Amino acid sequence: MNLSENDIKEYGLHISDSDAKYYKEHLHELLEEEKNQLKEEKTNKQVSNLEEVSPNPKKKDPKDKLYNIIKKTAENYTTNPEKLAEFFEFGSRFYNYSVRNSMLIYNQNPNATYIQSFDAWKKEDCYVKKGQHGLKVLVPVKATYLKIGDEFIPLRQASKEQTALYKQGKIKGEERLHFKVGTVFDISQTTFPKERYPELFFMGYPSEQHKNVIKGLTEFAKEKLDCSVITTDLQSISLRGRYYPGENHIQLNAFLEDTEKLSTLSHELGHALIHHMPNMKKTPSQIEFEADAVSIMIQAHCGIEITESRKEHLAQNYKVLLNTLEQNPNAKKDVMQQSQEIFSSVYSTLKKNIDAMQECIQRHLPEERTLEETETQNISLCR
Repeated sequence: MNLSENDIKEYGLHISDSDAKYYKEHLHELLEEEKNQLKEEKTNKQVSNLEEVSPNPKKKDPKDKLYNIIKKTAENYTTNPEKLAEFFEFGSRFYNYSVRNSMLIYNQNPNATYIQSFDAWKKEDCYVKKGQHGLKVLVPVKATYLKIGDEFIPLRQASKEQTALYKQGKIKGEERLHFKVGTVFDISQTTFPKERYPELFFMGYPSEQHKNVIKGLTEFAKEKLDCSVITTDLQSISLRGRYYPGENHIQLNAFLEDTEKLSTLSHELGHALIHHMPNMKKTPSQIEFEADAVSIMIQAHCGIEITESRKEHLAQNYKVLLNTLEQNPNAKKDVMQQSQEIFSSVYSTLKKNIDAMQECIQRHLPEERTLEETETQNISLCR
């Protein structure tokens, strides 16, 4: 992908709108292109000495480590459809970044949401928190190379005499684009105020109704599943929450407002109900789809409107799940039979737990509003 002038500004990460559209439509092809380009650049580096010469030949070039990350990431995506699906989701937040840097950011922090350089954050009147480690990216830099004999050397490594001759026009020079290692920071690593997050990322909105249901589900998790629910700083604003099957506890992002927090808690509760065995033999798409299904059914039972993000997450995981089932050579049943069994498992799980769940929730509902009042909105769990 060609680099525009904007690539040079603020670590040269952004590409044009037309390139962004092309990236979203042809990401798989671009990943293959990146692998081929890396091979070509390695050859060019050996043949034409385009990269700057290290003063210490034994010292490893820090760029080499990043190039290896990109190469391994591209290879992983082309052989693992599940990982490619994850990168598509990640790319929806970073489609205006180069493919290379998207790969690097994803590898270092798959939950990154909005990144900038240290100076760029400073311009936003906020600072990087103490002790935070930045994400390494490749920064395009223009440099002048002088032709000395049959070789080209960087202008900054030229002698005083060579520099003087260059300025006099007696030595030829040319501009070349090379890369250096730069550092950027995710918004979660900064003091960017929470009240301004909606400017960049939707975190939900406050709601007493959602808050009461959250309290009830939290009690249910502790009393019936011995699963603690902790609200904490997850060092990200895109990572909503997570479930740890080994320790059997749920973490929720402290930045979430009530609506998104309930959607996340019910999703992670789905994991706790179905996926509490650490070594279950299920694909990531099936695990996430089942948790999404439980989340939607719990909220629907409580008369809560389902968030768009939860609907989109379920739809995305269902598509990947169907594709995985279709490609399974060892499957003894067709795709519809397999998917129906997954649906039945979700229904059965909720049916076993919904009464206890409802009892815990009702403790926190105002007296004038009970779950019976929303009975007409509830799903049927007995069919």
